Formats: sequence, C-alpha cells, structure tokens
Amino acid sequence: MDLTGRYVGFWMHETDVRAAFGPSAAGPRNQRWSIVGTVEGETSNVGFWLIPIVAEAENGERLGLRAEPIASVLIRWSAVLGMIVWDKNVTTPPKTFGYITPAK
Repeated sequence: MDLTGRYVGFWMHETDVRAAFGPSAAGPRNQRWSIVGTVEGETSNVGFWLIPIVAEAENGERLGLRAEPIASVLIRWSAVLGMIVWDKNVTTPPKTFGYITPAK
C-alpha cells in the first residue's frame, strides 16, 4: 500500500519514540505512545517518513513537536506496534484514533 500523502496513526514504545525523535524527547518512561501524522514518503524495507502532528503517551502527556521549516522524521517499521491508515480522501488531521471495546 502506498502511504504517501495519507494520514496515519500508530503506536510505539517509549524507547522507540526517543530513538525516532531524539534523546531529548522528554516524556514518561515505560509507556506506549500514540502518534498521528502525514506520510511524506517511504524507504523500502526500512520505514516511512512522517510529518508528525501529535504524539501522546498513555497517560495523556504530549511530546512537543516542532521543526522550522516543517521536516519529516524516519519511523522504522520495526518500531511500529500497530497502525491505522485513513482513506486518501481525508483532508483534515484526525483528532483521535484507535479502537475500544464497547461497554456491555
């Protein structure tokens, strides 16, 4: 599947978030992170280039994301725990993503 130009949401462990966004990526330890962004391109068998929009830990803490000018970061496939890909026709950034078990 070609991801270029599409919004994606995915989960990573905290150690992989630090590896991708740099050691100064402050945040809680031992948590999974939910990340949403736009795919700028892919590197075969390595990963995809993401323009991040939001990165949030399980406890709700957010990673401060900024690059002047806008830049993409390489996300390695080996670090991705799971992913959601939005339809090509989605033109605004998703606000939330994931699945929940409905209450009984």
